Amino acid sequence: MLTGLTLMGDSVTPAGPRRRTRRAPGVPSFFLLFTLKLPDMRFRVPILVPLFVLEDLLESAAIIISVFGFLFPSARRKIRLDTEQFKSSFRFSEELDMITALDLGSELVKELRSYGRFTLLEVSEGSQGMNLTLRFI
Repeated sequence: MLTGLTLMGDSVTPAGPRRRTRRAPGVPSFFLLFTLKLPDMRFRVPILVPLFVLEDLLESAAIIISVFGFLFPSARRKIRLDTEQFKSSFRFSEELDMITALDLGSELVKELRSYGRFTLLEVSEGSQGMNLTLRFI
């Protein structure tokens, strides 16, 4: 016998009748908010990054590199050599392509947006008076 939630959203218990549960759709986050307060500063400094712009920027950069590499094969070789140099400095063992990396970054931003509002990082040094917060809003 089934227990827990089914695909239809009905709650099934071994001893009781079915009851309908509500699931609210998640509201995506739209901005990445950095707040920084240093000991000698009176107020916090907010830095707001629109996530939808960052996602579109990463997708557009991947498209531009792809088209530019198609039109200019010498530039494609230069990008490939720079990528190989980057791989060797960070010891990547897998195949890394600049277009794939930009697409993965775009998918990462899209996935983080889908989680809604949450605090990713919160660092505070009480004795020093420093505070750093990274939130998705």
